[in-house]
Amino acid sequence: MAAIHAIELYLTALLLHRGHNPNQIRKMHHDLSARTKHTPAAGLRLRAKTAKHLQSLSQNREYLVTRYGPELAATASQINRLTATLEEVAAKVTALIGPSARSLQADASAAGEGQGMDSAASLSAATAS
Repeated sequence: MAAIHAIELYLTALLLHRGHNPNQIRKMHHDLSARTKHTPAAGLRLRAKTAKHLQSLSQNREYLVTRYGPELAATASQINRLTATLEEVAAKVTALIGPSARSLQADASAAGEGQGMDSAASLSAATAS
């Protein structure tokens, strides 16, 4: 269940980062398929197998099964497939959201060199402002 929830959080973070309305995202509930439909416009390109797996997670209501009916977990995704999906979503969403954080660090380092500060102090100064 934690992996499914993590996937949901990654997709939600991407949609929020790209300016989607939080109320519209909340209306999707735990539907990964609904979130996945909006991700190409947000720049996320998933492998076909991963996109299909996200669809099946929603169609089979795996979030609800793992949370409320663990005795039905025999019909749930294989752990290696779930892990692969989580790893791909995590890596690609992090790459899409992360550049702004990396550019902040680069800008802070550049500003620190010009002012004679070390990079740790410049990063601290940049994040404080």
